[in-house]
Amino acid sequence: MAAAAGIILVLFGVVNPQTISKAGQWLIRWYHDHTSFQFVEDAGHIEVPRYELGYVPEGYRLELDDYSSPGGYMLYYNKEGKYLDFSYGVVDSGLEIDNENKDFLKITGSRGEIIYYLRARDPEEESSMVWLSEDGMLKFSLMGNFPEEEMLKIQRSIRIVE
Repeated sequence: MAAAAGIILVLFGVVNPQTISKAGQWLIRWYHDHTSFQFVEDAGHIEVPRYELGYVPEGYRLELDDYSSPGGYMLYYNKEGKYLDFSYGVVDSGLEIDNENKDFLKITGSRGEIIYYLRARDPEEESSMVWLSEDGMLKFSLMGNFPEEEMLKIQRSIRIVE
């Protein structure tokens, strides 16, 4: 009987994701293998500027730079096959990030923004950061195999292309 109750609880946890945060119109849900971010359902029409990284760690080369409405994506690789992944877009599209073997932290960025940081427990795995623009209309995602200080250095360097 106790084993059956335990199985039911496990199945309930897999089928019903845990809501980590909910404020106003946005929420973050934690599933067994990924985290889902949904900030707003409909932000309306928003012009998304083109962004670039002002700092890229040594040895990383730009492989893909795709910019189209409603956002952009940049992918960098190094000779060892490790990557740096940067994406941005309108806040109303959902975003799913791998959370296996990751710690979920909320940290404050240099501009006062809240960064949702999924820090890899294994230094060989990639970590992820997700945050919103100052006006709350754009979302950003940064992934790579870097320590927190290096990820924050990259995050601080993001700027609009003039």
